[in-house]
Amino acid sequence: MSKKTEKARPSDKGPISAKETIPLRYWAVVGLSVLFLFWAPFQRALFNGNDSTFERPIYQSIVCASLILFGLALLLLSKWKLRSEQGWLSVGFWLIPAAYLLSLANAASQLSALNALYSQFLYGSMFLIGLYVIKDGLGNRIFQSAILASGYFIVLFGLFHWLGNGEAISSLVGWFTPFVEQGVYKDAVMTDSNGLRLASVFQYANTYAAFLIALLLCALFFTIKSSGWKSASLHAVWVVPILVSFWLTLSRGAIVVIAVVLIMLLLFLKPYRQLLLIAHLIVGSILTFTILGKVTSYGISVHESFSASLSAKGWLLLLAATALYTAAACAMQRFLAPWLSSKLERIDGLKKGILLIPVIAVVAGSLVIAALTQVSAIRSLLPANVETRLENINLAQHSVLERGTFYKDAMKLVADYPLIGAGGGAWSALFEKYQSNPYVSRQAHSFFFQYLTEVGIIGFIVIAAFLVAVFYFYIRRYFQSDENQRESRFLYFILALSLLTHSAIDFDLSYLYLVVLLFLCLGGMASGLSKEPSTSPLLPKDTKRFPIFPAILAVGSIAVLILSARLVMANSSFKEHLAIRQSSNDFNELMDPLDKALKLQPGHPEYSAYSIDLLNAVYQQTQEAVYKQDEQSILKAALHREPHNRQLIEIQLNDLIANNDIGRALQRVREALPDFPWDMQLYEKSFQLEEALSQTARESGDTGTIDKYWQYMLADYEAIKRNIDHLSTLPKEQNQGLAFQVTPQIASVVGSNYYRHGDYLAAEEALKPYIGDDLTDETNVTIIRWYLASLSKQGKTDQNLYDRLTSNDPSEADKIAEIVNAL
Repeated sequence: MSKKTEKARPSDKGPISAKETIPLRYWAVVGLSVLFLFWAPFQRALFNGNDSTFERPIYQSIVCASLILFGLALLLLSKWKLRSEQGWLSVGFWLIPAAYLLSLANAASQLSALNALYSQFLYGSMFLIGLYVIKDGLGNRIFQSAILASGYFIVLFGLFHWLGNGEAISSLVGWFTPFVEQGVYKDAVMTDSNGLRLASVFQYANTYAAFLIALLLCALFFTIKSSGWKSASLHAVWVVPILVSFWLTLSRGAIVVIAVVLIMLLLFLKPYRQLLLIAHLIVGSILTFTILGKVTSYGISVHESFSASLSAKGWLLLLAATALYTAAACAMQRFLAPWLSSKLERIDGLKKGILLIPVIAVVAGSLVIAALTQVSAIRSLLPANVETRLENINLAQHSVLERGTFYKDAMKLVADYPLIGAGGGAWSALFEKYQSNPYVSRQAHSFFFQYLTEVGIIGFIVIAAFLVAVFYFYIRRYFQSDENQRESRFLYFILALSLLTHSAIDFDLSYLYLVVLLFLCLGGMASGLSKEPSTSPLLPKDTKRFPIFPAILAVGSIAVLILSARLVMANSSFKEHLAIRQSSNDFNELMDPLDKALKLQPGHPEYSAYSIDLLNAVYQQTQEAVYKQDEQSILKAALHREPHNRQLIEIQLNDLIANNDIGRALQRVREALPDFPWDMQLYEKSFQLEEALSQTARESGDTGTIDKYWQYMLADYEAIKRNIDHLSTLPKEQNQGLAFQVTPQIASVVGSNYYRHGDYLAAEEALKPYIGDDLTDETNVTIIRWYLASLSKQGKTDQNLYDRLTSNDPSEADKIAEIVNAL
């Protein structure tokens, strides 16, 4: 065997021995994993939006993960040992999905909870890939290269879209992603109240900024550890594009987080490398700020109206700054790095030497941040949109206040589900029940708070213990190793630390691609641990092989493969139905794919809603009971699995009202209101139903029933006013969210019933604020009619309003008189 062949093979530290020929299944596992790292980002980074539109790529990912896991199980079948730190971690990981399995007992949404559980197999496969495949030198090099290459391409992909060339680069990925629309990747440049923001594949600028933090620090680290100009330039060439992209995201939180992560990383580098990294960052930042203003304005202009010349100017500026930084980086590595190493050699030997520069960096960084945020003369050198974002960095701005509200509300949810949580997707399913104001956020904007709502204290302890164990073992091993060993896996530490830090303040880890990266990196960090077996008394001392674990993985992966394939098939059937709807109205043709989807995935809320809509339409045409029975059966099954699904509740209410079952409809509304205390549509429906039942009672002279529903109305009215009073206490910087106020429809019902109960002043006060000018609006006319009647009962008049109403419709005079005389 030649030396060349030997070098091409993994060392005996991996899942195969250097003495063996590399098996085909090794390359299959590695190849499929690497392809996944390039495919996943372009599926909206596998964002889990708890909605059918996000499910297909997630289910496809789980299919891929099950294949990877099966191949890895075969590789480990004769190699795996429990009596090692890696062995215990590989088993310990599965306590995380066990916590999700346990939380199914309290699941607020069975669909979301099961999806979260299935996703754990995706994370587990990548953690084990990191733990065992990255353990050998070849695997480590392959995955580091794949992570960086895919990351650098994501940066290039984003900049192409910013400078108006999205069609050119989207053509490279359009064949495997459904998110290229009209030639460009949807929302690669997003728009919000701050203007245009670069989001690349994530379609959300803040998460892209978090990813860029990790990628920037990786690029800087690989640059400063390079001794030759070729290896240095390979990574240095991406520093300015990453920095430009970072500032184009306009993410305020990321600006703070990058400083925190940088300081933490400096503690793991020798003093000379600390200074070297800071020097590279300063040079790169200076060149970035030199071109940022024009690149920003050119990007905004080409999105308003494409201009090839402006796009070209933007690229020329970017390429020029990149070339200058790359040349400077190579020069620094050639001349500055050895000089700093020799000058700081004495400090390197001191135990506390690594603290000196980070402390100075904290002070200097604080001054820089203060200057950027507080000194207008410095901020004015930046693009206007960046200047505005920096100016608004403070604890009183709306995003900070809103996040504080999310976290408090999350803890209210946890208080009701303390031990095992409310299952995957708990926040998305239940946030409206616990929210302090009517915001719309299906994400808790913090991985840790959202995780706590899903798996409770027990599950949170499990994930916390797992993370602490991996970081503890890594850091302990890091400071025991030589420099080459430290460098070999430091990329994984940078990525994991960056993602976890930023995810504390945003929903980055709702992107499954980033969770995959996180667990791959956690596995990579743990892969360098000592091979010495533990002295655990749980196993006989002569135990060297424990093949039952890989065997369980193999069987489990087959089960997950079958299950996830069924989910993909169900989603395909649903997509088929949506396609048929565009061209056909044939009931059987439309219903067949929906039946298949529900058979493969029973109770899915969207599949069910479409089926119910179709069955109801046919029932209205034919009046055949079988369609109504099928509709009711599907609705009942869906609500059993998704009791908090607002769409399904609305379908049920509409069905009850259509059947004139007003009493049950009101009962259902009152059951739903505690779960949706800020839903004005439910309040309006409640008042309408209460008024309808009151009218029936009035016709029959049932005063007891009239009073009962009047008390219901008063309770709802007081609840609305309490909520309105609470909203007035919000800080002026905090957004309220959706509109929440007494509507004219509610005012009409409340005012007329105050009148009927003889409280004419209260009727006047309830009605007056909602009098409008449109006399063709029936609700407005009703309000005016009862308002004028209440004034008449108090001996008051509003002659102008009376004249305006009666001149528009003379019969209104008799209607007002009828109310006054009758009551």
